[in-house]
Amino acid sequence: MERIALYRLYDDSGRLLYVGITRDPKARWNAHARDKHWWPEVASKTLEWFETRKSAERIEKIEIEEGKPAYNRTFNGERRTELQNADAARARKDAKPAKLAPNRFDIYYRFPQ
Repeated sequence: MERIALYRLYDDSGRLLYVGITRDPKARWNAHARDKHWWPEVASKTLEWFETRKSAERIEKIEIEEGKPAYNRTFNGERRTELQNADAARARKDAKPAKLAPNRFDIYYRFPQ
């Protein structure tokens, strides 16, 4: 049976940023580093190992509901909506305008007069 890690990520003031579970903490943290805008805020990490995924998930849910980590969505009540709105706004701000290819129909077709 493979063990599962519950990890907690904190900023430099000790504020809880994120709680998660994984079989491979190093790989998961590397994925966060690539994908999460908040990763540079992480100053410290803790790990707690569990024998089953179910037990790790149970504790993860409690930790998120009680600790209200800054960036967790699941189990985080109203904070979930705030995070989704913030992510959508960031995506709109970072979006690059699409380059539209000319449409031959628009260029060459002439309506009869």
